[in-house]
Amino acid sequence: MISKKEELVVILDTDKYQDFYNKVNKVLTDVKFSLHSSKDVDEIKSALRAGEVVMGSISFASLELKPFRLVSYDLTSLSSKQKVKISKAIYGHSLKIKGKKYTYEGLKDQKGFELISSATMMVEEEKFPLFKHFLDENNVKYEEKLVWL
Repeated sequence: MISKKEELVVILDTDKYQDFYNKVNKVLTDVKFSLHSSKDVDEIKSALRAGEVVMGSISFASLELKPFRLVSYDLTSLSSKQKVKISKAIYGHSLKIKGKKYTYEGLKDQKGFELISSATMMVEEEKFPLFKHFLDENNVKYEEKLVWL
């Protein structure tokens, strides 16, 4: 059920979507809504980003959105040794041996991974199984959400 505070975005596959306003209004009594054409890509993207309820058939290809996983992880229950291992894997690290510096990139430096905060990563959907395996293998607690950007 849609609350009165939410706005329903109705997308119709026609340029003459305004012609349907009265018909939709009869069905959606007491619900705030807006009508849009499926060709109105910017409005649809804006509605999705705002978390509005969207009804209609949407071609994600036309919106040029890609699936990502927003992953928040928690290292507090791990040992110091485990925390350092995971930190090095995510942030990278460098070593100095006999005056020579060796730098190792972390996941945050690789394509498809973006560090959002100290314990949150945005991971491309196709790379998520790799990150999930890494977290599971190291007994890291995490929560993940599928998002489209």
